[in-house]
Amino acid sequence: MNSQKKCRVAIVMLRNDPFHKRMVTYLIDCLENGPQEVYTHSIIMHTYGYEDSLKNRIQRLFLDKYDVFIPIGQLCTSVVKETLDELGGHPTIFIGVGNPIGLQLVKSTEIPGGYVTGVKREYIPLQKIVSHYLLLKPAVNSILIPYLPTVAAGFINEQIIELKKLFAAHGIQVIAVPIKQNQESLFEAIDAYRSRVQSILCLEGCFSNSFQEEIAYYCWENYLLFCVSGITAIQNGAACAFAGEIRNCATTAYQMLRSHWENNTPISTIPVVTHPDNQEFFVNTDMLRKIKFPEEKINELEKNPSIKVVRKWINSPE
Repeated sequence: MNSQKKCRVAIVMLRNDPFHKRMVTYLIDCLENGPQEVYTHSIIMHTYGYEDSLKNRIQRLFLDKYDVFIPIGQLCTSVVKETLDELGGHPTIFIGVGNPIGLQLVKSTEIPGGYVTGVKREYIPLQKIVSHYLLLKPAVNSILIPYLPTVAAGFINEQIIELKKLFAAHGIQVIAVPIKQNQESLFEAIDAYRSRVQSILCLEGCFSNSFQEEIAYYCWENYLLFCVSGITAIQNGAACAFAGEIRNCATTAYQMLRSHWENNTPISTIPVVTHPDNQEFFVNTDMLRKIKFPEEKINELEKNPSIKVVRKWINSPE
């Protein structure tokens, strides 16, 4: 049993990403309130476009004998996995990755089979997204989905293709636009379609939550902004968002860490845990009115028992 031996944990997160910040806060709470003087941690902040720099930092931490890496989200996890593969592997527990098998992080969720396991986020079913969008008709007949190709690989591309089919069946056009890893490219894409779309859909996994914030700040006056897993989206100007409790993700990752470190359980045998789709649908009626959304539609939404109505800007729906 390793309970009396210190465990050095390296937490890898995206800089300025509200989802990552909140997750790390919860995780640190677990580490600091766990067995006394067992777990110590360092936080590594990553910026989009500087993956080589992140790889160098991970290599240094590996050589410095850090015991476990905990990356947050798809991009950080992919870079950590790629780097540690080159070094022969090292215990890793990811948080918030939607498709770990597709990203070749694990062989299966039941028996990961390598040195990586973690907490998988369950994507909101596409039909659920479409059904909630239909509550907004006839105000919306064309939707823009911006995405980062480097982040939205494989699985997300398949989701976009399927969404186009589902929306087309209801007479709604979907325009998916690749963007670069900077704010200017994001805003240029939005401006280019200003006269053609009424709504922007921030699809989970297409980019970081910090990009959702940028979109909200930039375009709330001109578009109906609809965010999936928009943890802080309502606060920053989104009219509609799916959001839910994420604390359990951090708690589960911490329990995995304790199982590995204190009970000598091999990472390869710790099953990936799926964080369930417990996200509720929020509508900010104040924002809807600011973008001149039809009042009769707002009244319908306010009477819908499946919708959480927000009538002012708030810090978070959690």
